[in-house]
Amino acid sequence: MADVECKREHDTVGVWSAVLAERQRADITAHRADYEAARRDLATLRANVRSALADR
Repeated sequence: MADVECKREHDTVGVWSAVLAERQRADITAHRADYEAARRDLATLRANVRSALADR
């Protein structure tokens, strides 16, 4: 119980979330081209799946 109260008092989950979000933003900024390529690949994959399912 004390552990839960301590985490609430110090907003541990909020701090962890904020730090993780900042690290993710920095990584996306540093590797923007890689993320954009992955996004394009996923869009192509999804389009192909939709097409294949439509042909049924």
